Amino acid sequence: MSPDSMSVALTTFEKLEILRAELKEREQEIQKVERDLNAALRSLATYRYLKSIAPYYANKPAPPEATAVPELEKRRQSLVQVVQAIRAEMPALESAAVRGQAPPRAEAPRGRFKF
Repeated sequence: MSPDSMSVALTTFEKLEILRAELKEREQEIQKVERDLNAALRSLATYRYLKSIAPYYANKPAPPEATAVPELEKRRQSLVQVVQAIRAEMPALESAAVRGQAPPRAEAPRGRFKF
């Protein structure tokens, strides 16, 4: 059998486990991006404020974290979309799990063991 012809089917419970783990990771990632975004926005606001009060600051370049605002906002939006997609998928899987599939159980060993 060639590796191209191999396939693995995930059970409903495996899919739920995957989604729950991904949801947790993406939510943590959103929190980090939002912290970074807030810091960048504060840096940008500080830069703009200082620039507005004295000509000295007009010639200073924006700090690097302030220029990262568009990229961070784009990243945050992507993560929000992923989290929404995961949350939208979970109810159908949870419903399918309740309707028909019992969670996979380990089989009891058969036969006697000799020690």
